[in-house]
Amino acid sequence: FKRCGGLLEDKETHMASSWYHMAIGYDAAYYGYLWSEVLALDAFSRFQVEGGSVCLDSQIGEHFRDHVLLPAARLDGSAMITGFLGRATSDEPFLRSIAVLP
Repeated sequence: FKRCGGLLEDKETHMASSWYHMAIGYDAAYYGYLWSEVLALDAFSRFQVEGGSVCLDSQIGEHFRDHVLLPAARLDGSAMITGFLGRATSDEPFLRSIAVLP
């Protein structure tokens, strides 16, 4: 903190609890970034489950293209990812990635 900000940290403070970004509205953007990771890992889980050991399958890739990439912003994001997955979204792949679930 001293090297970057030029200030000494008080011994009785905790820098993580005073993260300035959370006080200026960045919290909503951070939530959006985190939720996009949840959705990305859920989408990738379909490739892992159905694509075999190499996670590559042209039919799954085409399905992703047709349901997510081609519609782009013309459709609601939830509808696109649900259409690709063929089910409701799940946070389980994300929770496994951060070792909350086995």
